[in-house]
Amino acid sequence: MVDYKKLVQAAIESLKTVHKNQPEKLRYGSAVLTKSGKIFFAANYWSYTASLVLHAEQAALAHAAAHGENDIVAIASVSTEGDEGDFCGPCGICR
Repeated sequence: MVDYKKLVQAAIESLKTVHKNQPEKLRYGSAVLTKSGKIFFAANYWSYTASLVLHAEQAALAHAAAHGENDIVAIASVSTEGDEGDFCGPCGICR
């Protein structure tokens, strides 16, 4: 059985890891659950050069892949838009 509460909590925790030089207060976090039961999470990565920006979903998926975990069964995304830890839909690119 999938423990969605742990997945959402990991996404919320990832908000604390946003790149410290990000000029905006708006932050995004994401967590992915793999078929093996592992959770990988990441926040968006902001850079002054637009080509180095990573969306939270991209970063979380890359984190899982870097650990050989490619079978994703669930993903949670949160943002600081609204109340801390609110759910948000992925952007068009990440969908």
